[in-house]
Amino acid sequence: MFIPLDRKLDWRNPPVLTVLLILINVFVYYAWQTNDTEYTNEAFTYYFDSRLPDIELPRYVAYLRENGRAQAARRLGHKLDDGGERGRVAVFMRMHGDGPFLDRLHHDRIVRPGDADYRQWHQARSRFDEMLNRSVVYRYGQKPYEFSVLTWFTQMFLHGGQGHLIGNMVFLFIFGFVVEIAIGRPVFLFAYLLAGLISGALDVAFRPESMIPAIGASGAIAGLVGMYTVLFGLRRIRFFFMLGFYFDYVRAPAIVLLPLWLGYEAFNQIFYPDEVNRIAHIGGLLGGALIGYLAKRYSPTVNHDYIDEQARREQRQRDYQRGLDHMAAMELDEAKAVFERLGADHPNDRNVLLQLYNIAKINPASEDYHALARRIFNLTGQDVATLKLINDTYNEYIRKAKPGPRFNPDQLMTLAIRFAGAGYLDDAEKMVVHIVQKQKGFTRNPEGLMALANGFRRGDQPQLYRKYLSVLLERFPHSPEAEHVRRAIAASAPAAENPGSA
Repeated sequence: MFIPLDRKLDWRNPPVLTVLLILINVFVYYAWQTNDTEYTNEAFTYYFDSRLPDIELPRYVAYLRENGRAQAARRLGHKLDDGGERGRVAVFMRMHGDGPFLDRLHHDRIVRPGDADYRQWHQARSRFDEMLNRSVVYRYGQKPYEFSVLTWFTQMFLHGGQGHLIGNMVFLFIFGFVVEIAIGRPVFLFAYLLAGLISGALDVAFRPESMIPAIGASGAIAGLVGMYTVLFGLRRIRFFFMLGFYFDYVRAPAIVLLPLWLGYEAFNQIFYPDEVNRIAHIGGLLGGALIGYLAKRYSPTVNHDYIDEQARREQRQRDYQRGLDHMAAMELDEAKAVFERLGADHPNDRNVLLQLYNIAKINPASEDYHALARRIFNLTGQDVATLKLINDTYNEYIRKAKPGPRFNPDQLMTLAIRFAGAGYLDDAEKMVVHIVQKQKGFTRNPEGLMALANGFRRGDQPQLYRKYLSVLLERFPHSPEAEHVRRAIAASAPAAENPGSA
């Protein structure tokens, strides 16, 4: 078993249609198929309690013999002759899936109106068919010999049990949320249903005489697998695989999933046939691969950025490492070229900016050095790593820049306010005091003093908090910040005077 686990679900862009399909399948099973097992068991119990086995099963063996299937007739005849219940059930199950025989049976060509037991048979057979058709699976599953457009569609939403349903829904989610975003919602639902129809069509082609109903979303889900492999093609993705009791992860081109799944289904169909409809799976895989190819080539809704996202990320990591290798070898021009190409696509990538800054600071009088320092100062991230980078760069820049650092009051105050909020209070204090002393008429001075005071309050330094509030009130008494402080003091005064009040 190979399962791609390469993409994380992004709930900012949720797989709406995938979730909707899962809900529909769950609703159909629990709201519509609730009594299916009971109905089927009742019908089969009635069949074997009636005279139908004594009338129909011997005639079925004779029918096989008369139609050139002597070996099957001989084998089933032995089962009947043994007289055991298991033998009768085995013959019945073979007969129950034989479309041409059942067609003749229902048209009175097996048990004929002139036969002595015809009336009894006809009454019992009609009752059995009525009971059997109460089962949603039997009525709306796809029976190839009685092909209809309705059941061709409805079979995709029926399941044979909770395990069948849960397994299919897990795989629908794993592949659906990726394919929905990759192929585009406008065509996703159409592609899913079309893959299911192709799957059903191949099933009909391979067992045209069968009356055993095919059900389940697995054909359509196999179509999603086929689409996935073609859409992602040669891009290397992360697979979870399990071989017996051994499991691990491996990276491989997505397209290898197609022959692996096809081979797995074909091998089991040939050597280990069971009740699983492998032909439907193969039809879904091939149909989905064709749909994926056509969508990738012709559909404008395919999200190539999403498909290429991981490959671009890996290439970016390789290029970044190549730039570091150039720097380690002191090949600075080559390193700069690599990081500039990376920065062109992601101008706010702090790691790339840092490497360009490290190259530029070799010549602290260069325009590059001043420009890159400013780009780092202008990073908007509020995370700890970004703020630390800005602070570290500031302290280095004011020491190294030649002939000196280039700041206007607005730039410096913006940095000071960010540092006060981030807890770099020593730097913030120096910057705000410097601006307030040197630029007495600067309009942002009250804002800087207020930010500095609040920084000291958060830093549990009440003395400095009160000091800078006093400076604010004394030097800028008419500022909005001073007015805010006075209102806060007035609001807290009654509580201070009446400590027992609520």
